[in-house]
Amino acid sequence: MPVGPRVDNCRVEMNSWKTHEKPPEPSRDFALFLDFDGTLVDIALAPDLVVVPPDLPAILSDLRRRLADAVAIVSGRPTRDLDRFLQPADITIVAEHGAVIRMAGTAAPPPMPSWPTEWQRSLEHFARCWPGVEIEEKSFGVSIHFRGAPQAAQAVRDMTLALAGSSKGFEVIPAKMAFELRRSGINKGMAVRNLMRLPEFKDRVPVFIGDDVTDHDGFSVVTEMGGIPLDVAVAFDNKPELVRDWLRSFAALPSVN
Repeated sequence: MPVGPRVDNCRVEMNSWKTHEKPPEPSRDFALFLDFDGTLVDIALAPDLVVVPPDLPAILSDLRRRLADAVAIVSGRPTRDLDRFLQPADITIVAEHGAVIRMAGTAAPPPMPSWPTEWQRSLEHFARCWPGVEIEEKSFGVSIHFRGAPQAAQAVRDMTLALAGSSKGFEVIPAKMAFELRRSGINKGMAVRNLMRLPEFKDRVPVFIGDDVTDHDGFSVVTEMGGIPLDVAVAFDNKPELVRDWLRSFAALPSVN
């Protein structure tokens, strides 16, 4: 994928990364950063309708053993969703695009909504006006999904821009069939940078796998660190099952523990 401008409704910036066209051979020197929706599982009509393959938790648990804890899920979802979908796997979770980081072996922080309470009434009214639209409330922001109501795309965009304009410190990020309101300055790249300073991840080759605009910050940071960005559409033919197959291939590596 050529390096070029990225344009969305809030910002224009140059991509500093170039995705690899195929995944590398597994290595014990990798630190893996894995998006969830569209990367590990197929995107569903609504956030709660995703189907998690039965062996995915076991795949992730095995990766954690073979890479000495240098594995993290980096998602826009809340921690509670990821824990529910991936149990019983105990793995480092980066939730809400980096707003929450929960290390493997530690308890999830209690949810503490930090977006304006006055948004609630507007969001509920909007959902009633547009059947099929899904409101995904998080601790540090809100996603409005319109996969079930494609005709609402412009209305969802306008709604998120209006809410962001009514409160300081929030930005709008486009995603696949959704628009996301999130705290300014929070992104997946920042989370990867912070994790790479920790003993579990330090001095490894970072590999970030993602499929959406919100993953571009992660791609940029791993490229800056000499790592490997892998866009699911390019390196895995837009098929999460191929991502899972590649992760399974790490089972050929000797286990650290």
